[in-house]
Amino acid sequence: MSQPDPKLQACYKIIAVLFAVVLGMGMALFWLYPPAKKSDAPSLIFQLSSLEKNTIQAKYRDVDFTKFYPGVDAAIIDEIQRQCFATRFVYEPFVQFKPMAVNHQHVTISRNGYRLGSEEQPWPIESSNFNVFVFGGSTTFGYGLANSQTLVVELQQAFRKRRGLPNIQCYNFGRGFYDSTQERLLFEILLQQGIVPDAVVFIDGLNDFYFPDRDPILTAQLKQFMAPDLPNLPKAQASGADEIIARMFANYRMVRSIAREFNIETIFVLQPLPFYEYSPDAGNYPFTPDASEFSSITHGYERLHQLFLKLREEKPAVVANVNWLGSMFAEEKGPVYLDQVHYTHAAGKQLAEAISSLFKNQPDQPGSEEQEARAGDD
Repeated sequence: MSQPDPKLQACYKIIAVLFAVVLGMGMALFWLYPPAKKSDAPSLIFQLSSLEKNTIQAKYRDVDFTKFYPGVDAAIIDEIQRQCFATRFVYEPFVQFKPMAVNHQHVTISRNGYRLGSEEQPWPIESSNFNVFVFGGSTTFGYGLANSQTLVVELQQAFRKRRGLPNIQCYNFGRGFYDSTQERLLFEILLQQGIVPDAVVFIDGLNDFYFPDRDPILTAQLKQFMAPDLPNLPKAQASGADEIIARMFANYRMVRSIAREFNIETIFVLQPLPFYEYSPDAGNYPFTPDASEFSSITHGYERLHQLFLKLREEKPAVVANVNWLGSMFAEEKGPVYLDQVHYTHAAGKQLAEAISSLFKNQPDQPGSEEQEARAGDD
């Protein structure tokens, strides 16, 4: 009977030792870092609704929404509303949260954080285009509207038509619940990443007054999430109208200063709201707001209008490039809003046309020497 090969025996021993070591390490890691049980893992899911529910139509059961979507079938309206309000948010550093990327039929959000419109947009941005970043809240994002009907899409079309140029790209960085502070931070983050547009538009008013305590909407939940064993401190007292306005204008001042260093044009829009200078005919605004919820916004907007006019006369530098469009629909009797606050397609188109007239810089013609020089700076 032949003897076992000593080399083969040694190989078996080495394999056995290695197996024992790996097994031991695996058991140690499992003991040190056991997998979290799904039921025990804390979570914070931020989503207004889901695709299975239409929260808007559930809230306004007696409203015929086809009146606010001319020519759109009721089934399509239902799909658009579901997809918009099912937008889910995920964590993003510094600004707290951003909309999660989705590719629904009517709502498409890029993984780069902006909502797509009626056509594909290059990312990273191309210096051969005149690139405009539009910041705002859910009214800018276009809740209740399909991709091709948002204010930002209409701004792009209006600006192209006004200047007779096809190379203008308007990127929709509107995000639900964002106020002017989060928008400023997002702008700074993009610049820090080397993404420099030619112009920026900030559309504000609603959320700065709706969230007067200065904190982003998930702040309380995140505090509880990080320190559930600590007592909850009293919530900070809500800011008064003057403090909110001062904060908005301070944000604009910082944006102007930074934009000046990057040679970026700035436009700030104080948006129209249904709670101030809007008196529609009966039936054209069936979304009766809760007076206790929105009365502070009405008061704040009255004060904002007063201060804006005063500063424009006495200290114009404070409100440089700030534009009051809050009275835009004061004489409008038809439908302007799809729900309590979000614009109809037609109203957004009117607002976009007004904003397109505010740009001062002339975009370069495609292939011009100026454009080629700008491209060479990249």
